Amino acid sequence: KDTDDPSDDYWYFDIRVTNSSGGFWISTGDIETGAQMGVVKTMWPSEDPNYLSHPSYTFTVVDGNDPNCFQTITVDAPESCDKSCKLKINTSVGPCNDEDTRPLVSDDSFTVDVEILGSEGQAWTLLKKVNGIETPILTDTGDGVFSLGSFLGIEGGFLLEVVIDDVIDCRASEYIESPGTCSGCLSVETKNIVCDDKGTPDDPTDDCWSFDLTVFNTIGGTWTMTGDLSAVGKFFETQRITVCSQESINVSISDDNNIECLVTLSLTAPEACGPCTLKASYKTTKCDDGEVLKKFSISIDVEGPDCVKIQLDQKFVLIDLGIFSTDDPIVFSNLIPGGNYTYIITSCDENCPGEVLLKNVSCDEEGEGEKRSGASGKRSLIHSEKVESSVKVFPNPVTQFVNIQGEPTISYTARILDLTGKILVTTSFREETSVQLNMIQTGLYIIQVESMHGDISMHKILINK
Repeated sequence: KDTDDPSDDYWYFDIRVTNSSGGFWISTGDIETGAQMGVVKTMWPSEDPNYLSHPSYTFTVVDGNDPNCFQTITVDAPESCDKSCKLKINTSVGPCNDEDTRPLVSDDSFTVDVEILGSEGQAWTLLKKVNGIETPILTDTGDGVFSLGSFLGIEGGFLLEVVIDDVIDCRASEYIESPGTCSGCLSVETKNIVCDDKGTPDDPTDDCWSFDLTVFNTIGGTWTMTGDLSAVGKFFETQRITVCSQESINVSISDDNNIECLVTLSLTAPEACGPCTLKASYKTTKCDDGEVLKKFSISIDVEGPDCVKIQLDQKFVLIDLGIFSTDDPIVFSNLIPGGNYTYIITSCDENCPGEVLLKNVSCDEEGEGEKRSGASGKRSLIHSEKVESSVKVFPNPVTQFVNIQGEPTISYTARILDLTGKILVTTSFREETSVQLNMIQTGLYIIQVESMHGDISMHKILINK
């Protein structure tokens, strides 16, 4: 019956009864009918209202001229002849994403999560249908959940239809309603919030602060600010706004050509901009038992500047570990107890200078940084990028072998040191060599290369196995 419903299936069979003298026959039992001898008759047992619960039919065919001449027959009903399609599609539409381009609405987008069920392991194709046009957007095999998109909100909704590739009539679909656009008619960008101590760094009561404000719309024009501050400006042009109050501000900005198009803005005043002081504190983990050595980590919290440069003071050298943001704790791992780690922390923020020491750090302790007085005369290893050197060390990072390449006809001595200054490997070579690192654990190391003329170059490498 061209449906996916097996309850409306029907079936039939043909019967032909013969004897030696002709005449007619009748049947009794589950099927009661009759016909002429020798004539094919089509039987329709599915006309029985109990067909679905009746797996077989038994009836007796009797010669109409001789009741003692009969035969009993049983016919089994066939299985359902439906090729039932169990395919289903469930969808979940994500929220609108303004793509950080407010107030531009043309790129507002959304995503769709699709769950495919009932594919029975078959290959399928997912179609996007708009105005009668089908566009394939995904092919796969079997059931699962899939993320689609992004789709433009401004283009509206569409139909998603999944089709079994080998059974073109097995389909399931669901309409996707677009969440629309989410960019407003105005958008505001604020940045470069700076405190001004008004020349009185020891008196925070007269501090002012300022910020850059840019207002955007789609057609230009002018805007007006009201609320805790009053200001006017042009769209797309950056304006410096100054606030001489330590209180937070709340303002509204409206389009002069459309007063109903407005946005509210809240800004929190920065901390008073008196003298900035670099402070650092640290906490180390307990010494964990490793396979070979006990190791620990250090977490450093820095207050004051936005960024700091950190060096590790290791006996006769300084190792530059890099420049770090102070927004989050700074962590160093794989430290070995007894290494006598001393960290030099120097501000790289000109508005907040300073330098502190974390001296002789060990595992399972915490402490505060000490203000550093005087600079060390030790050589910094990290400056190998800035100092001309004919020695090359590669690859970096390295796994099994590190290559050291010097000048022709020159002899060298190379030493591999850990961050405690301990020499792990020493080798002498002429022009170039390759050093095996199988016995050295993963971590940060220093290669010191000294030429026959006494020139020394330092190279930081990462062994990563």
